[in-house]
Amino acid sequence: MKVINQSQKTLVLPTGETIFSGQSLEVDAFDKEHHVLRAWLEVGLLKLSDTKPKKQGSE
Repeated sequence: MKVINQSQKTLVLPTGETIFSGQSLEVDAFDKEHHVLRAWLEVGLLKLSDTKPKKQGSE
């Protein structure tokens, strides 16, 4: 999963990783329910992007 910093400031994740403004970071485990991360997601400071290729369904 990719985490994207949409803030104008540098953010430090609870895991210790630093993400600069506009930078994206590939993370293996991301706890969307962590109170800080959930707040940042809700106000749009962070964005999550699934980097796994999506399967196309056959119709």
